[in-house]
Amino acid sequence: MRNALIALMVIVGFGSCKKELVDASTNDIADISSLEGFKADIKEGTTVVFFFAVWCEVCEEFRPTVESVSTHSDVSEANFLEVEYEDNRDIFKEFGVSSFPQLIVYKNGTEQEKLIGKNHTQEEVINTIKKYL
Repeated sequence: MRNALIALMVIVGFGSCKKELVDASTNDIADISSLEGFKADIKEGTTVVFFFAVWCEVCEEFRPTVESVSTHSDVSEANFLEVEYEDNRDIFKEFGVSSFPQLIVYKNGTEQEKLIGKNHTQEEVINTIKKYL
């Protein structure tokens, strides 16, 4: 009984230390919620997709750069989408996204370039996107 009580205390303790989830709904980047919708949205034009997980601290650190770029006038012709891992594992699997954060640029439905991780400046991201506009 004592061991069960200790185990319960440890579980509750770790649960209370869980990082608060990222609220991805407070920006102007379109949230994707289905594989079919994703395929339709990347089909035409230049589309930049932010692949992330709500519990990923590195994703949270990179998010301000992505959100800032999404409103920059130099890339205003690009469409910006975000795909959350927990709700869209099928998209991650079908499109071979195995780590996050990832920013992938699609042109008319075809992947052109990807930036993996958080160590990309706003200028680097903008210049990457501009190549495909």
